[in-house]
Amino acid sequence: MIITIMLGSLLISTALPEAFDGQALLFASAYVGIHLFRSTILAVILRGHRLRNRPLRGIFWFSLSGTLWFGGVFVSGTPRLLLWTAALAMEYLGPVVRWPTPRIGRSPAWEWNTPGEHLAERYRQFVIIALGETVVITARTVRGGRRRPDHGQRRADHPAPDGGHPGAGSR
Repeated sequence: MIITIMLGSLLISTALPEAFDGQALLFASAYVGIHLFRSTILAVILRGHRLRNRPLRGIFWFSLSGTLWFGGVFVSGTPRLLLWTAALAMEYLGPVVRWPTPRIGRSPAWEWNTPGEHLAERYRQFVIIALGETVVITARTVRGGRRRPDHGQRRADHPAPDGGHPGAGSR
């Protein structure tokens, strides 16, 4: 499950810069797919457990918001922005109203009592990932800016960018 979600996250991050242009379908599919996949797997795993209704609510709510995400794929410009804003608002509103779901009802407060230690551990993991990403990007930037082993001097068999010979533009 984690590998699949990581793949979906990679697809989202690849599509995000152009989500309002040519990558809308990839973005929406990966985003909605992650949430529905996770909720479905958890619903199967939690069969017979008292927390089973929690992922079932997720399936219901992400199916609703998913229609708006996919609706935005087939339009462009302002209509897409409005549909995707409505989908995002629905996802933020769900917890506020405790995810009312047909046949299941609202989520009881006890379902969401999470120990502080758990949240601290989760946020610590986010910080570790963010710091790791920062280190990788910094290293890549530094490495990309290094001079070549010949200290930046052009060799005779590699013409200068202006098409001339090395040193042609330095007169």
